[in-house]
Amino acid sequence: MVADPPPAADKPAGGEPMIGRLRVSSTKQDERFLSVVQGADSGAAADVATAIASKSGTAYAGALVKGTAVLFPVTLGTFAAVTFDVPATTTKFLVTGLVPAASYDVAITTPVAGTTEVVVQPGTAKQADSGGVLSF
Repeated sequence: MVADPPPAADKPAGGEPMIGRLRVSSTKQDERFLSVVQGADSGAAADVATAIASKSGTAYAGALVKGTAVLFPVTLGTFAAVTFDVPATTTKFLVTGLVPAASYDVAITTPVAGTTEVVVQPGTAKQADSGGVLSF
């Protein structure tokens, strides 16, 4: 990741305080990036971001920040189900890459103290939005 000034052709609009851009690149032909960017006052401490990944079902990867877990499919395609673990303090979940407006069942259990297991599978209980995001 490199922070550098924007190229001359990408001048910001008048009054825009932007002084740089964030550029993420790789020399690999097949590379995935998940960046968590947080806006904050100068000197403020950044919230901790923790990587999370599915443990079974369709492969998902994501991040947990300030009690919110956001998961993205590793590859786009058919969704069967996904199971993942997060800390028990997680209060909000966003699972992306689902069929828009389709319905899903969500099971949340605590198999081990301090850990929450989440299973999302096709069903009837909750509906993804028009972008294929399930929020619960």
